Amino acid sequence: MLSTRKAWLAGIAMVAATLLASAPARAVEPDKMIPADAEAVIVFNVRQTLDSPLIKAYALDKIKDAMKGNAQAETVLKAAGIDPLKDIDSVLITNAGITPKNQVLIVTHGKFDLDKVHAAAADFAKKNPTELKFTGDGKGRIYEIVDKDNTVFANFPDASTLIATNSKEYLQKALKKETGGTLNKALGTALEKIKSGKESLWMAAIVTDEMRKQLEANPQTKALAPKLESMTGSVNVNKDIDLSFLIHTTDADTAKTVAKQINGVKPLLALLAGGNEEIKPIIDLLTEKLTVKSDEKSTSINLNLTEDELKKVMPKSSK
Repeated sequence: MLSTRKAWLAGIAMVAATLLASAPARAVEPDKMIPADAEAVIVFNVRQTLDSPLIKAYALDKIKDAMKGNAQAETVLKAAGIDPLKDIDSVLITNAGITPKNQVLIVTHGKFDLDKVHAAAADFAKKNPTELKFTGDGKGRIYEIVDKDNTVFANFPDASTLIATNSKEYLQKALKKETGGTLNKALGTALEKIKSGKESLWMAAIVTDEMRKQLEANPQTKALAPKLESMTGSVNVNKDIDLSFLIHTTDADTAKTVAKQINGVKPLLALLAGGNEEIKPIIDLLTEKLTVKSDEKSTSINLNLTEDELKKVMPKSSK
């Protein structure tokens, strides 16, 4: 029984990972930078999250400490006049295709002093020519960042936008707005299911034919593969945490099956603690509060953690 549940846990994890590489409220307004070929979209509202009472009380100091852990990055950001905790508003990530041939687009909205940014980048490139290269000037300058086997191409089209991709051609298309346009019908339908787009994080992803082939190769998800349509979800952080994800299916029976299988592996969340007594209360709370149920053509995964509940399991900042 345990091995079967572990297999299902792996299967569900595969579904989530594959969908990723929540009278109705008005649907989310798609960012104009979302490419027409996008199959998955994730938006992280950085400013809204960092300003939330919960993050200020329990995580902000830890985030600051983590940033100080990389001296080189801290030096470069300071020279470029960028404070990620103050200057970044939101991050949009889209994906098209299956790795390793997928196309990824990352759009960071915020405020940037381009003179400082370009000067700091030029200085870094001079000292680290194998890690950073650039061509062009001003708004046309394209950066090539090399990190081991990964290469990222980036550009600042204006003082409030940074665009990065894993392909120079894809970046050039984005800059020419050749990637934008009418979204594919399936993703457009998924985006319509998003509550408002003002949550701390929201996402939408469709199940493509390529994904179905991968899911069909796994015995635990083979039967579900042709009946999965998309996944949408959101996480909202304020004084409490609200998480809501929906797996959209072709019929009620499939939705019921997905819900049953997720509920079957939910007790295994306890394994995440791994004997760590510090995080065990958090895992126990997640296990208790996480609800999974099916509707007409969807499986919903919901979690609400109140401020009082979080106070009991999360150590407050010491600073």
